[in-house]
Amino acid sequence: MSVVPPAIAILSALLKREKFSVDLFDTSLYPIEGLDGDEVRERNLGVREVKGGKTNLKQTDKFADFFDKVSSFKPDMIATTVTDSTFIHGIELLKSVKEFNFLSVLGGPFAKGAPERAINNREIDVICIGEGENAFLTMCQKLSEKKDISDIPGLWIKKEEKIIKNSLGKLVDIKHLPPLDFDIFEEKRLHVMMRGKMYKMLPMETHRGCPYKCAFCCSPTDVEMYKNSGQKQIFYRVFSLKKIQEDLNHYVKRYNPEYIWFTADTFLSISKNELEEFCDIYSNFKLPFFIQSRPETLSDYKIKKLK
Repeated sequence: MSVVPPAIAILSALLKREKFSVDLFDTSLYPIEGLDGDEVRERNLGVREVKGGKTNLKQTDKFADFFDKVSSFKPDMIATTVTDSTFIHGIELLKSVKEFNFLSVLGGPFAKGAPERAINNREIDVICIGEGENAFLTMCQKLSEKKDISDIPGLWIKKEEKIIKNSLGKLVDIKHLPPLDFDIFEEKRLHVMMRGKMYKMLPMETHRGCPYKCAFCCSPTDVEMYKNSGQKQIFYRVFSLKKIQEDLNHYVKRYNPEYIWFTADTFLSISKNELEEFCDIYSNFKLPFFIQSRPETLSDYKIKKLK
């Protein structure tokens, strides 16, 4: 239905950089009961039908495979990322491996949007309520050194039948983030349907957050959450064109993608000069790409420039 989650890819990159052992169990490689999102859109003529698009899905039992993965990898921690529509499914998977001894950490939109419900689930030990890069890496480092994790900003933690609710931590410095780690995903998971065809497609961050306040979007919540926390930092940030170019060079050389999916909420909120520089950079790659943007950020000039 979508490209691989950038959040998983960046956390994996950060942990591997610090020599932690990381593995992934990817539930999106299994069929779901009934129609999935792509099939609904195909049936409603929202997208073109893709022949053979589901042939790569696994036909084995998801819960048995997850049990085998945990049994063989023996993790000290299982970190689960969920949205509101996948929270219950994530909990069921954690229940299936409760005989093993591990710390259970929950992140993603659900943990941030409904923290009380998330932390009060018996299967969850820790939740991340904001950006995860600093909090998650700090937690792993402290655990490896057998230090207390109860005071880490950005985390809510169960301890001795109490819940410690730490405040939000500082926003991550996006200048120093490593390129996303796509090695952690199976090769076939990188292939995504677009306009009736399958492409090897990689997501890429150019912005984090959004300057607009659409009522149907969760991005304004992030901006308000950090604004109300008393921090002087602004959640909405734009990656430098130098970093964008460096990351693109890395992805093209290492993964040979056929399509780039820019994950910015409002890609064209950049200035005219920034757009022109971006186009100069991207013209060297000659790959089709996906963006999304608010209608008022569009113009004939910008679209022709991108074209």
